[in-house]
Amino acid sequence: MKRISLQVMVNFSYPKARNYLHEYFNIEPEFVIKLLYWYGKKKISEWIEILYTSVPQFKDAEAFRCFVHILEKSKTNYCQIILPFTAHAYREMRAIASSALGSLNNKTKKNLINYFISGLTDTDQRVIYNTLVALEGIVDSRLLKYYQTIAKQNVDEQKDDTILYRLNNCLTYFKLTNKTILNINTDNYKIKKWFQFWKKP
Repeated sequence: MKRISLQVMVNFSYPKARNYLHEYFNIEPEFVIKLLYWYGKKKISEWIEILYTSVPQFKDAEAFRCFVHILEKSKTNYCQIILPFTAHAYREMRAIASSALGSLNNKTKKNLINYFISGLTDTDQRVIYNTLVALEGIVDSRLLKYYQTIAKQNVDEQKDDTILYRLNNCLTYFKLTNKTILNINTDNYKIKKWFQFWKKP
């Protein structure tokens, strides 16, 4: 009953609900985060410090998704908060976390290659897909080995067209495709500069 009352109060009068929200955050933080996302978006600024210092041990994927959206809207550096969730026991949490990393700038992404590699080798297809989306435009030779493995896993009848589409978007920056990457040595592959294609053999 208290949950319903709090939800109604936040919806119609956030100022009256503020103190109750802070109290209830210590009891059921995931529920409070969902309320903030649904009804209190204009008041998020007063919660950022609390959310940064008191990150819940999420078990509710919807609450975690709301949490990520709140952090993204806050335009603060939330990277270090999200990273631990890339190794969460629940695959849906990992998928949400890998998607969240996609909104980081490329300079930050290049410092997180090991986390992205974990995403590329995940057992869940959504995590792999989200990781590929996040890596589009990132050129780092360490990724090629894992891109090649994904290409090998998606041939003929076994292929996942959505994964291959995202894989090819990433491989474009290496001058490769899901087919040509099968024939290279990923340990010593060099990306040709545009002017090298005009050189005589």
